Amino acid sequence: MRHGTSEHIRNRHRPVWIAAALVVLLAGHARASVLCGRQSGGHIADGATVKLRESCKSNELAVNPLELGLSSQPHVVVRTGNTISTNAGLSTAASCEDGEVATGGGGLATGANGGLPIMRSSLPQPDDAGSTPTGWRVTIVNTAVSGTITGVAYVVCAAP
Repeated sequence: MRHGTSEHIRNRHRPVWIAAALVVLLAGHARASVLCGRQSGGHIADGATVKLRESCKSNELAVNPLELGLSSQPHVVVRTGNTISTNAGLSTAASCEDGEVATGGGGLATGANGGLPIMRSSLPQPDDAGSTPTGWRVTIVNTAVSGTITGVAYVVCAAP
């Protein structure tokens, strides 16, 4: 991976996404122990996908997580927003702390006294193309004429 290139600058948050993926992969593959990337000219190829394996294939090189900006234990945490109850509709968000990025999210909607919640949207924030998400927003509506709904947003945040 060449540092200082425009590709590196455009993908400066990629290590955090890789860290979140590693947490998921490690949970399912306890025996895997090395990160591997396709090699080109004795180096990891630009744009190569990094895979978690028991050992690298002959056309791959081992990737040092520290070179990707990852510590051996990436910081990944679930954060919640405020719980809101209403009889109509609601929009609520959960935010990451400074230095963290959102790697995913969602919401929980419940109904009471006849309330029928429907999730209208579940989006990263900001949701502009090319932006780095730092939170998650959900919008929930009550499709019943009575009752209440309650909603809360969740965001999975990661930091290198």
